[in-house]
Amino acid sequence: MKSNHNIYFNIGETTTSLVRKQGGRVDETSLNIGWKQLADQFYSAFPPTYNEVDRAINFTEEVLAEVEDAFKEELILRSNDPQVKAIADLAFNTSKTETGETLVPQIELENVFDRFAAIVKGLPASQDIIPDDLGFAAYLLIIREIMHHLDFKNIAVAGISR
Repeated sequence: MKSNHNIYFNIGETTTSLVRKQGGRVDETSLNIGWKQLADQFYSAFPPTYNEVDRAINFTEEVLAEVEDAFKEELILRSNDPQVKAIADLAFNTSKTETGETLVPQIELENVFDRFAAIVKGLPASQDIIPDDLGFAAYLLIIREIMHHLDFKNIAVAGISR
């Protein structure tokens, strides 16, 4: 059974942190992957090529495999990262929590990633409002893989006015 423990995340330039707060206890997991590091290591220009994205996905999956079991009982990620706010703004079917957070379901995050993938596959970037920024592309890929491989169903994003 999934729990509703608070898991806060931050995807930095070179590391990603996942912090679990239960009662008075705080456990932090640090991953050796960040948006700038991923963009610099795998992407050459915007949009990245299909092969570049594929290699970035494989790398991210390898990093996440080390902690996959640690978060299987969790349900919701929380963040106020500026990039995740931008992703939430790009999602279509979101809702508000009682505390005013924007709730982005896993499927909506996947839909935003699919729009990015369409640009990678040749759709002119001008046909969507996805930022044409390699850092944003790397951040989107990392959070998508976290949601998928660590089996989170939603992201609760603070500070969005819709």
